[in-house]
Amino acid sequence: MENRYTISVLVTGLPANARQPMPLPGESMFQFVIRNYQQEWHNFVDSLCQGLHLPNAERERFLHGRFTSEDSKWSKQIEHFMNFHLPTASRTLQSLAELRDNPTNLDFKTRFSIKEILWLKKHSGIDKEKTENVARDYGVRIIEPKMLTATPYGYLPHILDYIQGDLIWIVSDGTHFLPLMTAQGLINVIEAFAKLDELSFFCDDLYTIILRTIAIRDVLNRGYKWPDEPSAEMELFRNCGYRVAIQRMPLVELEPIYGGEAGVIDEVVRELREIADGKTAGRKPWWKFW
Repeated sequence: MENRYTISVLVTGLPANARQPMPLPGESMFQFVIRNYQQEWHNFVDSLCQGLHLPNAERERFLHGRFTSEDSKWSKQIEHFMNFHLPTASRTLQSLAELRDNPTNLDFKTRFSIKEILWLKKHSGIDKEKTENVARDYGVRIIEPKMLTATPYGYLPHILDYIQGDLIWIVSDGTHFLPLMTAQGLINVIEAFAKLDELSFFCDDLYTIILRTIAIRDVLNRGYKWPDEPSAEMELFRNCGYRVAIQRMPLVELEPIYGGEAGVIDEVVRELREIADGKTAGRKPWWKFW
């Protein structure tokens, strides 16, 4: 593919089906996380203890989540672990920043680049400083909504002046992903956009949507009112002569304990491996057009 597409990422609110963490009675949020992510916590503690050359007794204490005031020097690492295993905006922004700053191989760099990460977020009141610190840490620009729309999708016309990318990738916050897998998924989507100029809208049927920026501008310039819902956006694009594509191939993940669907990412990993091995060649296209 000759063209290298630029992507503007727009991070919005939690998915509609998301639910907040629900610790057991008497259980802290920290205990909730290490109970639900036991293997990940063990790996984290092993890495921490090996790096610090701590004795086994300390390792056992850490594994059971027993910390003292002397352990405060590790609080940053522990906070990072917590944030990445809770449905926070921080983990979404971290995953996106890693994909933007550290492309997993040269092939990805020749196919696409993340031009900017925009965070549609109110940041007034007591959370203002925290929100701004998170945005600064990950090189993200905050866009504070100036008017109400039924959904974040309905706000797109009001932020087009901020958009610099060829494509707009709308990502729900609280989700996360593995950069290698998502980069390969993005390449597959971008190839579809490159092959079909009329393609304006891609939906993974779960948590993300990708739109062609110039198509949005064209529809608005024709005088159409931009709808609030993705299904209505699809219909509008079709009415304007564009095509849309849907594929249940999520680019990001939300765990079942937070309302996500079980097994979806495993299916995608298998599909990507089949594509890489050439096993799907000639079987069927991975996307479906309308």
